Amino acid sequence: MYDLHTHTLLSDGELLPSELVRRYKVFGYKAVVITDHIDESNAELIIPKIVNVAKKLSKSCGIKVIPGAEL
Repeated sequence: MYDLHTHTLLSDGELLPSELVRRYKVFGYKAVVITDHIDESNAELIIPKIVNVAKKLSKSCGIKVIPGAEL
């Protein structure tokens, strides 16, 4: 299974990115896309964080984490 639309506490979600990914791994997902909300006021801050977190979590959690964004 894949979830192509998730949010973390970097926008309107309730979980840290690491906890979100951990839960998806426990439930048997093969991939998850972190798609936090962005706009011109926060894009420069949020996009690099999502990309870095996705790279780190993909390596450490055994699940593909794909960076994304919801405009």
